[in-house]
Amino acid sequence: MNEATRPAGRVVEIWRYPVAGLTGERLEHARLDATGLEGDRAVGLWDVAAGRFLNAEGCPSLRRGQARTDGDAVVVRLPEGDEVVIGAPGGEAALSVWLDREVQVRSDETGIAGLAKARIRIVSLSSIAALARHHPTGQWDARRFRPHLLVVLPGVDFGEDDWVGSEVGIGGATLAVDEATAGCDVWGAAQVGLAADPGIVPTIASTHDGTLGVAGSVVRVGVIQLGDPADPVSR
Repeated sequence: MNEATRPAGRVVEIWRYPVAGLTGERLEHARLDATGLEGDRAVGLWDVAAGRFLNAEGCPSLRRGQARTDGDAVVVRLPEGDEVVIGAPGGEAALSVWLDREVQVRSDETGIAGLAKARIRIVSLSSIAALARHHPTGQWDARRFRPHLLVVLPGVDFGEDDWVGSEVGIGGATLAVDEATAGCDVWGAAQVGLAADPGIVPTIASTHDGTLGVAGSVVRVGVIQLGDPADPVSR
């Protein structure tokens, strides 16, 4: 498919996840660079006994915590409402009590918890709506699917799939979109503000081959903001 026939969209939400595995924060603007979305997955939680970073697939409780930035600090809100400032005295102890295991806060520039930090995930509202028609009682909230960018593609179901193999200009940045995003069981799990929904993952599997949204890497550094067009561009 050439760029002239690829659907164009518009950014309606920008998300950052300061702590790998936890829910994140909505932004009005963000900088995309070679490391991905600036400040995204800046740290992870290291399971001391297991010798590895925790992820939500192995530790679904992570999705019940929410991370946000406050100036230069990262703050984690625990399920009961207490807040922990990353790096502050007693912070790791509080996180360890919450997760019922000893954890340390660590950074890993090669990819926290096995994730490629530079990847940017894009999901369209129309794709979520298309899936919801097959499971109308489901709780189809975009937060389940952890996009960095939520876009509108008017009149097009799964239109972002057509971006695979193209470069997409968004604000001052350009992304090389190269793959559809495979689903995971955590998408149906409970998280901050959302109850568990066991019908989510099977619906995606049967309706759209188990994928939702696309992912790519930054090929032109720049700032993006809400309302920016998302347009396929020529290579």
